[in-house]
Amino acid sequence: MMWTKPAGQPSPSSNGDALAPPTSVWPTPEQELLLKAALWSGDDAVAAWSEWNSRVDLVKDHVDEGSFRLLPLVYRNLERLRLGGPLVLKLKGIYRFSWAKNIALFNRAQSVLQNLHAAGIDAIMLKGAALSLLYYRDRGTRPMSDIDILVPTCDAEKSLKCLADGGWRKFDMREDGDLRYHWAATLVNATEQQVDLHWHALHECVYPGADDDFWQAAVPFDMSGSATKALCPADNLLHVIIHGIYYNPMSPIRWVTDAAVIIRSSANELCWDRLLAQARKRKLLLRLGAGLGYLHDHLKVSIPSEVLRRCRDRRPSIFEQTEFNLVRKPRHEVDNSIFSGWLLDILDYRRITLGQRLWPRLLGFADFVRYRLFVARRREIVLVLLRRMPGKIRKIFAKLNRKSAPVANDARTVELKSM
Repeated sequence: MMWTKPAGQPSPSSNGDALAPPTSVWPTPEQELLLKAALWSGDDAVAAWSEWNSRVDLVKDHVDEGSFRLLPLVYRNLERLRLGGPLVLKLKGIYRFSWAKNIALFNRAQSVLQNLHAAGIDAIMLKGAALSLLYYRDRGTRPMSDIDILVPTCDAEKSLKCLADGGWRKFDMREDGDLRYHWAATLVNATEQQVDLHWHALHECVYPGADDDFWQAAVPFDMSGSATKALCPADNLLHVIIHGIYYNPMSPIRWVTDAAVIIRSSANELCWDRLLAQARKRKLLLRLGAGLGYLHDHLKVSIPSEVLRRCRDRRPSIFEQTEFNLVRKPRHEVDNSIFSGWLLDILDYRRITLGQRLWPRLLGFADFVRYRLFVARRREIVLVLLRRMPGKIRKIFAKLNRKSAPVANDARTVELKSM
């Protein structure tokens, strides 16, 4: 399935409202101009930058964070094109700040890796650190706020303890957190620096053995003097697209530049057949095809036509289509809807138990619900659901009233016209 703009999505105007947080995983028109200024060459890049400047005042307007994180890459591209001016000088300052911050992050990553390796734990660098050094090949063009490290699933508990001994504490997990239902934990230290420790690369795939082929194909990687690993190009491309096409309060558009840079920087090493096979195996081909379609159709990124055709021609299952529709919506909208929150939980559980037989899946669902509802015992599930029932009923009636109101208004209009 190729990328299409969701029906009814408003297009931002060229005034200050254009800088409001986007309501979609897809770039707004202004963000797309920045992407073109960052990724295109020659006059096309200059024209995109000029058009963006005509719509957005870099100094006076509030630029959303997703767009702001593209500016160091825009600067490097404009610098190669020998474009000058006061605004380019401001971009240079933003680039230098990003470079300095990233250097500190690389040093922190090196320290964390050394602790893990000393404990006999293997590691793969994910996201920013690996992308910066392997594909961007520039320490300042890809801003980061944290580092992401993948450890073997079997070493998750050991890794958490290892980092806890080094002064890191869990920030976003309950103390009784069941690792079966998680893919990662955010850790912070005394100075509020942050590390995301993953035991699964993708939060859609947290079943046993989900990452085995990622580890088998991982490539050697030097992280500021520490020997470690990174995902191979095909797996890295899958990771950034699947991770990016998922709603985030901060616009996740950086996946576009990440994917484009991987494709351009690893043309000889990127195995398209592996990319498709990995997505198909994980039931993520629909989302992958949407991302590749956007890159090809809107940013002229070179992608084999056969790859696009195979994504387009494959008919997704109802589960994959439903998940794709839900993950692009703001989470609060999903949770506040009548059924969507539960539906997404069921889809999550279906992925968590992938490969299990029917009866173990059915028997384990109650424990999964207990954990998601933050209750200690299974028998408390019914009480929590009963307490929530009045709110659900109110939502149903409110939704019915909203639907019936236009009908009533139309009938009243007809009645007035006939008088």
